[in-house]
Amino acid sequence: MKTTIYLMRHGGVENPQNLMYERLPGFPLSAKGKAQVSEVAKLLEERKITFCQIVSSPLERALQTAEIVGERLHVAVRTDERLTEWGVGDWKGKPLNEFVNDSGYYTKPIKMDGLEPHEHAAERVLQVINELLHECAGKTSLIVSHRESLVSAIYKLQKVDYSKIHELPLPLAGIWKLEFEGDKFLTAEVLSL
Repeated sequence: MKTTIYLMRHGGVENPQNLMYERLPGFPLSAKGKAQVSEVAKLLEERKITFCQIVSSPLERALQTAEIVGERLHVAVRTDERLTEWGVGDWKGKPLNEFVNDSGYYTKPIKMDGLEPHEHAAERVLQVINELLHECAGKTSLIVSHRESLVSAIYKLQKVDYSKIHELPLPLAGIWKLEFEGDKFLTAEVLSL
Protein backbone atom coordinates (compact mmCIF):
# COMPACT_ATOMS: atom_id res chain seq x y z
CA MET A 1 0.00 0.00 0.00
CA LYS A 2 1.55 3.30 -1.12
CA THR A 3 1.56 6.27 1.23
CA THR A 4 2.62 9.79 0.27
CA ILE A 5 4.02 12.36 2.64
CA TYR A 6 4.71 15.92 1.57
CA LEU A 7 7.37 17.92 3.41
CA MET A 8 6.81 21.68 3.20
CA ARG A 9 9.09 24.46 4.35
CA HIS A 10 7.40 27.49 5.90
CA GLY A 11 7.00 30.66 3.84
CA GLY A 12 9.12 33.81 4.02
CA VAL A 13 9.65 35.26 7.49
CA GLU A 14 9.54 38.77 8.92
CA ASN A 15 13.24 39.02 9.86
CA PRO A 16 14.51 42.52 8.98
CA GLN A 17 17.76 42.08 10.94
CA ASN A 18 18.53 38.76 9.18
CA LEU A 19 19.11 36.87 12.43
CA MET A 20 19.48 33.17 13.18
CA TYR A 21 16.03 33.00 14.74
CA GLU A 22 16.01 29.24 15.36
CA ARG A 23 13.42 28.63 18.09
CA LEU A 24 12.98 32.26 19.14
CA PRO A 25 9.43 33.63 19.30
CA GLY A 26 8.34 36.64 17.28
CA PHE A 27 9.22 35.59 13.73
CA PRO A 28 5.89 35.33 11.87
CA LEU A 29 5.38 35.01 8.15
CA SER A 30 5.97 38.22 6.23
CA ALA A 31 3.31 39.53 3.85
CA LYS A 32 5.36 38.01 1.02
CA GLY A 33 5.56 34.71 2.93
CA LYS A 34 1.79 34.60 3.38
CA ALA A 35 1.35 35.24 -0.36
CA GLN A 36 3.84 32.44 -1.18
CA VAL A 37 1.99 29.97 1.00
CA SER A 38 -1.44 31.04 -0.28
CA GLU A 39 -0.28 30.42 -3.85
CA VAL A 40 1.01 26.94 -2.95
CA ALA A 41 -2.25 26.13 -1.12
CA LYS A 42 -4.22 27.23 -4.18
CA LEU A 43 -2.14 25.00 -6.46
CA LEU A 44 -2.54 22.01 -4.12
CA GLU A 45 -6.30 22.58 -4.20
CA GLU A 46 -6.32 22.88 -8.00
CA ARG A 47 -4.41 19.58 -8.25
CA LYS A 48 -7.00 18.02 -5.93
CA ILE A 49 -4.36 16.98 -3.41
CA THR A 50 -6.03 16.15 -0.13
CA PHE A 51 -4.42 15.37 3.20
CA CYS A 52 -5.31 12.80 5.83
CA GLN A 53 -3.37 14.96 8.31
CA ILE A 54 -1.38 18.18 8.42
CA VAL A 55 1.27 18.18 11.14
CA SER A 56 3.30 21.30 11.85
CA SER A 57 6.16 22.62 13.89
CA PRO A 58 4.66 24.74 16.68
CA LEU A 59 6.86 27.71 15.74
CA GLU A 60 4.80 30.64 14.48
CA ARG A 61 6.09 30.77 10.90
CA ALA A 62 5.51 27.05 10.32
CA LEU A 63 2.15 26.98 12.09
CA GLN A 64 0.91 29.96 10.08
CA THR A 65 2.01 28.17 6.90
CA ALA A 66 0.19 24.98 7.90
CA GLU A 67 -2.95 26.89 8.87
CA ILE A 68 -3.11 28.68 5.50
CA VAL A 69 -2.88 25.34 3.70
CA GLY A 70 -5.25 23.64 6.13
CA GLU A 71 -7.87 26.37 5.79
CA ARG A 72 -7.72 26.24 1.99
CA LEU A 73 -7.97 22.42 1.93
CA HIS A 74 -10.33 22.08 4.93
CA VAL A 75 -7.96 20.01 7.05
CA ALA A 76 -7.28 20.62 10.75
CA VAL A 77 -3.66 21.21 11.77
CA ARG A 78 -1.94 19.66 14.74
CA THR A 79 1.46 20.59 16.08
CA ASP A 80 4.36 18.38 17.09
CA GLU A 81 7.44 19.62 18.97
CA ARG A 82 9.64 17.15 17.09
CA LEU A 83 9.17 19.24 13.94
CA THR A 84 10.76 22.34 15.45
CA GLU A 85 13.72 24.17 13.96
CA TRP A 86 17.28 22.86 13.82
CA GLY A 87 19.13 23.70 17.03
CA VAL A 88 21.85 26.30 16.43
CA GLY A 89 23.08 26.66 20.02
CA ASP A 90 24.89 29.92 20.73
CA TRP A 91 24.16 31.19 17.21
CA LYS A 92 20.52 31.81 18.14
CA GLY A 93 19.72 35.52 17.74
CA LYS A 94 23.03 36.33 16.03
CA PRO A 95 23.45 37.60 12.44
CA LEU A 96 22.93 34.92 9.80
CA ASN A 97 25.87 36.09 7.71
CA GLU A 98 28.23 35.62 10.67
CA PHE A 99 26.95 32.08 11.12
CA VAL A 100 27.44 31.29 7.42
CA ASN A 101 30.99 32.69 7.43
CA ASP A 102 32.16 31.27 10.76
CA SER A 103 30.55 27.81 10.53
CA GLY A 104 31.63 27.19 6.95
CA TYR A 105 28.03 26.26 6.12
CA TYR A 106 28.60 26.41 2.37
CA THR A 107 31.98 24.68 2.59
CA LYS A 108 32.90 21.22 3.78
CA PRO A 109 32.84 20.20 6.53
CA ILE A 110 30.52 22.43 8.54
CA LYS A 111 31.91 23.32 11.96
CA MET A 112 29.26 21.63 14.10
CA ASP A 113 30.41 23.09 17.44
CA GLY A 114 27.24 23.63 19.47
CA LEU A 115 24.91 22.81 16.56
CA GLU A 116 22.32 20.06 16.70
CA PRO A 117 23.68 17.06 14.77
CA HIS A 118 21.84 16.61 11.47
CA GLU A 119 21.31 12.96 12.42
CA HIS A 120 19.30 14.09 15.45
CA ALA A 121 17.20 16.56 13.43
CA ALA A 122 16.52 13.83 10.87
CA GLU A 123 15.43 11.36 13.55
CA ARG A 124 12.94 13.83 15.01
CA VAL A 125 11.24 14.31 11.64
CA LEU A 126 11.43 10.61 10.76
CA GLN A 127 9.60 9.71 13.99
CA VAL A 128 6.66 11.85 12.83
CA ILE A 129 6.86 10.38 9.31
CA ASN A 130 6.77 6.84 10.70
CA GLU A 131 3.70 7.63 12.79
CA LEU A 132 1.93 9.08 9.73
CA LEU A 133 2.80 5.96 7.71
CA HIS A 134 0.63 4.00 10.16
CA GLU A 135 -2.05 6.56 10.97
CA CYS A 136 -2.62 7.50 7.31
CA ALA A 137 -1.54 4.33 5.50
CA GLY A 138 -2.48 4.46 1.83
CA LYS A 139 -3.27 8.18 2.05
CA THR A 140 -1.43 11.50 1.79
CA SER A 141 -0.23 13.73 4.64
CA LEU A 142 1.61 17.03 4.96
CA ILE A 143 4.40 17.96 7.36
CA VAL A 144 5.27 21.66 7.71
CA SER A 145 8.60 22.42 9.28
CA HIS A 146 11.94 24.13 8.72
CA ARG A 147 14.60 23.69 6.05
CA GLU A 148 17.41 22.06 8.00
CA SER A 149 15.16 19.59 9.83
CA LEU A 150 13.36 18.56 6.62
CA VAL A 151 16.51 18.30 4.51
CA SER A 152 18.18 16.23 7.22
CA ALA A 153 15.29 13.75 7.05
CA ILE A 154 15.37 13.59 3.24
CA TYR A 155 19.12 12.96 3.28
CA LYS A 156 18.75 10.26 5.93
CA LEU A 157 16.15 8.49 3.78
CA GLN A 158 18.28 8.83 0.64
CA LYS A 159 21.48 7.87 2.50
CA VAL A 160 23.18 11.11 1.40
CA ASP A 161 26.12 12.55 3.35
CA TYR A 162 25.07 15.52 5.51
CA SER A 163 28.10 17.48 4.27
CA LYS A 164 25.95 18.28 1.22
CA ILE A 165 23.12 19.68 3.37
CA HIS A 166 23.25 23.11 1.71
CA GLU A 167 22.87 21.63 -1.79
CA LEU A 168 19.33 20.25 -1.57
CA PRO A 169 16.79 22.68 -3.02
CA LEU A 170 14.05 23.53 -0.54
CA PRO A 171 13.10 27.18 -1.02
CA LEU A 172 10.68 29.04 1.20
CA ALA A 173 7.20 27.45 0.82
CA GLY A 174 8.85 24.66 -1.19
CA ILE A 175 7.64 21.06 -1.05
CA TRP A 176 9.19 17.63 -1.42
CA LYS A 177 7.05 14.56 -2.11
CA LEU A 178 8.02 11.29 -0.42
CA GLU A 179 6.59 7.92 -1.47
CA PHE A 180 6.53 4.82 0.71
CA GLU A 181 5.37 1.24 0.23
CA GLY A 182 4.30 0.25 3.71
CA ASP A 183 7.24 1.37 5.87
CA LYS A 184 9.72 1.16 2.99
CA PHE A 185 10.97 4.45 1.52
CA LEU A 186 10.70 4.51 -2.28
CA THR A 187 11.34 7.98 -3.69
CA ALA A 188 11.76 11.66 -2.88
CA GLU A 189 11.30 14.43 -5.40
CA VAL A 190 10.74 18.16 -5.49
CA LEU A 191 7.09 18.93 -6.11
CA SER A 192 6.89 21.31 -9.05
CA LEU A 193 4.22 23.86 -8.37
